[in-house]
Amino acid sequence: MNKKMSIIYLFSWLIAAFGQAAWVPFLGPFAASMGFALFWYACRDLAQRKQLIIHSTVWYATIHLVHLSWMTAINYAGPLILIAYFGLALLAGIQFACLTWWFLREERLSVTRLLCGCAFWVWMEWSRLWIFCGHPWGAWGIYYAWSSYAFQMATLFGVYGLSFWVALSNGMFYRWLLSKTKSHCFFSLSIIFLPYLFSWGHITYHQSIIKSSSPPILRVALVQPAQYPDELLEFDGPRGFIHFIYEQWLEIFTLIKDLKKQNIDLLVFPEGSIPGGDYTSLFHLDLIQEAFQEHFNPISMNFLAPLKEPIAREMKIESKKNWVVSNAYIAQSLANYLDLDLIIVMEGIERKNGERVATYNSAFTFGANEGVLGRYDKRILLPVAEYIPFEWARSLSAHFGIYNSFTPGTHSLVVNGKKANIALAICYEEMYGHMMRDNLSLGADVLVGISNDVWYPNSKLAKQHFYQSIYRSVECGIPVLRSSNVGLTAAIDSLGSIKEKVDEDNLWNSSVLIADIPLYKYNTIYSICGDYFILVLSFVIVFICFLFENRRFCN
Repeated sequence: MNKKMSIIYLFSWLIAAFGQAAWVPFLGPFAASMGFALFWYACRDLAQRKQLIIHSTVWYATIHLVHLSWMTAINYAGPLILIAYFGLALLAGIQFACLTWWFLREERLSVTRLLCGCAFWVWMEWSRLWIFCGHPWGAWGIYYAWSSYAFQMATLFGVYGLSFWVALSNGMFYRWLLSKTKSHCFFSLSIIFLPYLFSWGHITYHQSIIKSSSPPILRVALVQPAQYPDELLEFDGPRGFIHFIYEQWLEIFTLIKDLKKQNIDLLVFPEGSIPGGDYTSLFHLDLIQEAFQEHFNPISMNFLAPLKEPIAREMKIESKKNWVVSNAYIAQSLANYLDLDLIIVMEGIERKNGERVATYNSAFTFGANEGVLGRYDKRILLPVAEYIPFEWARSLSAHFGIYNSFTPGTHSLVVNGKKANIALAICYEEMYGHMMRDNLSLGADVLVGISNDVWYPNSKLAKQHFYQSIYRSVECGIPVLRSSNVGLTAAIDSLGSIKEKVDEDNLWNSSVLIADIPLYKYNTIYSICGDYFILVLSFVIVFICFLFENRRFCN
C-alpha cells in the first residue's frame, strides 16, 4: 500500500468511526456514501487474501470499538464488561471482513455481486440481535441520524433497510472510483441522494397534512432527576433504605412543585428515579402529608389518594394503629393533585398467599382519581444487571447490588390515557423497532421510552442511545417521548424532528422538560411488515443473484 492509499485508508477510518450523530454529525453523509468505499479502494490491490481479511477485520473492529467506547466507562459496570466490548468488536470485524472479501474477490464489482453483498450485510447486522439480550448497536443505517431529512426511508424498511442503502451507496461509489466513468458517477450520485430526496418529499407531504388538520397537542413534562444508582449505595439496614427512597421523593417534589400551573397532560419519570416495590408499605402517612404541605400547598391534602389496600395499610406500630403508605400511594396522590396521567418505573411484585413469587421491572401508569391504568413489564432484560443468566454470574451481579433476577414481561401494552393511547418501552427496548411496532396494532398514539444511562458516566452512551431510538418515530409513524434519569430526555414528533431536548452538555443536571407534541400519526410500511420486509427482500435478492451468477458461470 503506497503513501496515497495509506492516506485514503486512514481517512476512511476517521469518517466511518466518527460519522455517527453522537460523534461528529456532519461526517454522517460522508460515512453513509463513501466511508467504506474509500477503504475498499485503498485495499483493492492487497496481494494476499489473508492480508485483506486481516486488514478488514482490524479496520472495522477498531471502528466498532469507537462506537462501543461507552463500554469502557467501567466505574459502575466493572472490568469484566471489557470482555464483551472486545468480543462484540471482533464479531463485527469478522462480519465486515466477509463483506469485503465478497466485494473484492474479483477485480471489478458487478451489480449482482454488489446487491448480493448488501443483502448479506443486512442479515449479518440483524443476526446480532440474537446475541444474549441483543446487540443493536452499530447498524450502518444510524449514519443517517444526523438529520431528519436523511432517514425518512426508515418508514419503508426500518434501520436495517437503511443499512442496506448505506452498503449500496458505498458499493456504487466504489464502482465509480474504479471506472471513473460518467455513467457510474451518475448512478452513484443517484443512489447517494435518493434518501434525502425521499425524506424531503415525505416530510413536506406530512407537514402539509399537519398544517391543514391541526392535530391535538399533548402537553408533557419529562423528568430527568439525575440520581445516583441506589444499587451501588450501602444503607444502614431497611430503615436506611426507606429513608433514601423518601429523600428521592423529596427531590422529585422539588422538581415538579410548579407543574400545577402548567396544564400538563402527561408526567413521566425515568427508570431508576424511585427504587423499591410498588405496594410495599414504606412510609408513615403523616410523613408524606408533611412533605406534600411543604412542597405544594395545603390544598394538595385534599387530593391525597384514599387510604385503602394495596397502596396503604393500617399497621400496629408501638401499640398504636398507624397508616403506612407505599410508592404507589405517593404516585397516585401526585396524579390526583396535578390532574394528569403519571408514568413511573417501580418493582412490580406479584404475590401469592402473601409470598413474593415474581418481581418485574415495571412501568406503572396512574390516572387522576382512576388508579392504575396499566402496568407494563420490561421484556428485554440486561444480563447480570437485571437477571442472572448463569450461577457463576451471581458474584458479578452482586457488584450491581443485584442478588435476584427480574422476571421478563410477556407482551406489549398500550394504556388508554387522559388524552392519548400510550405505548411504553423501558431502557434498551426502544432500540428494537420490530418490537415497538407491536404497539401500533393496539392503537398507540405515542411511544414513551423510559431509560437510565447512569451506568456509563462520561461516555457517548446517552447520545448513541438517543440517536438509535429516534428512528422509532419514523418507523412507526408516531411521536416518541424519552425520559432518562441521566441521558437525553427529549420530545420527538412522528417525523423524527426533535421538538424539545435537554442540554446535551449538562446531562447530570436535574430538570423537567416541558414540551407540546402534536398527536399526528400515520401508517407506514414498516409498521405493517417490520424487519420482515427487508429480510425477505434481501433473501430474494441473494437467491436471484445466485441464479444469475450460476447461469453466467455455466455459460
